[in-house]
Amino acid sequence: MNYSFDVVILTPTDPAKANGRLLCEVVSRGRTIALAALQDSNTMDIYNAVRPIMPTEAKHVVRGKGAGNAFLLNQGYTIVLSGWQGDRPEQFRTDKPAAISDKNTWPVIGMTLPVARDVGNGNAPITGTVQDEFIADSPKANLLGTYCKRVPGTSAALIIRKTPTSSPIMVAETLWKYVPGLGTAEGGNAGANGFGYVEIDRAALPATRKTGDPRKSVQELYGSKAAYVDAVNRTVDQLVVEGFILKSGTGGVDDPAEYRNRAQMQVKQSGFQQLP
Repeated sequence: MNYSFDVVILTPTDPAKANGRLLCEVVSRGRTIALAALQDSNTMDIYNAVRPIMPTEAKHVVRGKGAGNAFLLNQGYTIVLSGWQGDRPEQFRTDKPAAISDKNTWPVIGMTLPVARDVGNGNAPITGTVQDEFIADSPKANLLGTYCKRVPGTSAALIIRKTPTSSPIMVAETLWKYVPGLGTAEGGNAGANGFGYVEIDRAALPATRKTGDPRKSVQELYGSKAAYVDAVNRTVDQLVVEGFILKSGTGGVDDPAEYRNRAQMQVKQSGFQQLP
């Protein structure tokens, strides 16, 4: 059986400075995580070389990029990053793979696996039933990017549950459809480049509140968009006072301004449209 996968190797240009040790990371969904964590850097970046700056005060913070603090590189490690997912297309099988640049800092590496075939059936691909589970967290996005291609003409069913322990509800075939994708992106992608996804007639399947459900709606909790934003801002201020997040000015993901901006963006989403 033959298979292949992408490999990225970072090694000292001067062999005399190599320490004879190798760090191998089998990347997660085409993305490097360990390398970024060990060098205090960002993920998916082998182009930049920005050293992080972490002052004693929360001012003038610089987030590491690419080589970061060069912890491994300065010690002479050879770093090997390899793809492992068969549903993540290989990047280096193309004749001219995209060059690493400021616009393309990382090749999302993947793997090519053989297709299992039935010798007794003219080497036809072996197919079978696949079950995917998806938690819908958007009122608009496509549902359920599948992890393999659906064989044309085969049967499929869409089942929903209000909670993980609720009784299953079979959705009528007239209320949803499966849309095949190009298969150029990894499995689970709910866009046109994935293997396929489900479109559902949301207007015909409105969410109804179960009688006796003690949970309050967004409208009952806040009353208006402005009240929601104000509640977020007050919570952020309290977290700063208690030391759980830094004061403004860090420019990072924990900057209070980021939380306030998110609140402003959230009230524009469809889940808040019922609020005045």
